[in-house]
Amino acid sequence: MSQLKISVIIPVYEEKEYLSSCLDSLLNQDFKENYDILLIETGSDDGSDQICKAYQEKAPNRVFWYHYPENKGISYARNLGLLHAMGEYVTFVDGDDTVSKDYLSSLYSETGNSDIAIVTGGHDIVDGEASKKVKSVSYHGDGNKALLKFYSGKKKYFNYTCWARLYKRSFLQANKLFFPNEVGVYEDFIFLNEAFSCSCQTVFFKEVIYHYRKHSSSTLAKKKDHLTPALSALQLSKMRVSMRNPELAKKLFSHLSFRFSLRIRKEIKKLANSEGKDKKKLQEETKEKLALLFVK
Repeated sequence: MSQLKISVIIPVYEEKEYLSSCLDSLLNQDFKENYDILLIETGSDDGSDQICKAYQEKAPNRVFWYHYPENKGISYARNLGLLHAMGEYVTFVDGDDTVSKDYLSSLYSETGNSDIAIVTGGHDIVDGEASKKVKSVSYHGDGNKALLKFYSGKKKYFNYTCWARLYKRSFLQANKLFFPNEVGVYEDFIFLNEAFSCSCQTVFFKEVIYHYRKHSSSTLAKKKDHLTPALSALQLSKMRVSMRNPELAKKLFSHLSFRFSLRIRKEIKKLANSEGKDKKKLQEETKEKLALLFVK
């Protein structure tokens, strides 16, 4: 068998309703190189484990199921996936999403040479029968500059999810990059800021290759309070980037990225409406917390 080019890492925890469509989309790739699919299943009791087993039996040289009895969160599962991965590159896919037929080939074709550490493609949001393309950017260059460019104004957009991306595994290993186990949401934001701060060469393209499924049982949908974890994510991200690149941290955390600002504003409004809190007071309290967080 030819050299393994890509390892696809899928964290699986109670994904019975959507997992088969996810795996079918990955098995139906037009990618001509060798790749494998790593199912990191953690304590599911809804039958997801049986789906993992069935697909491993269906494609024994492509699908590999790793069962862990305890669910310790998505960061833990992805980190386990990184330990099992043997591909030259890795990509992350969530078990309730699907990918386009050219997902792997489109990402891999942009690597070009060994200097490219991270490649990012476009995505859309699928809500029932409807889908909406998310704004994306085109870029080829340094990861530090990419962060500053995409965080610098409202017209720029930076997708802070870990999926729809291809990562050179040796780059992740050399920089000891793993997901933060101490947070339950926005772990992607922390991981990506740290990865791009490692002076990597990166490519962004606009073609939609990843289909994010919006549904009521997703982790984000279940979470009532996003404001507190968003602020915690900013704090942890600042600490991690500062340890790697102090000068970049001073520039990066002098203001919020537009996308994260939007998230925080939405959460303030949601909390004020749902819990009867004073919106203006909540905004002022958040502003004070951010003032303490940001490097001046």
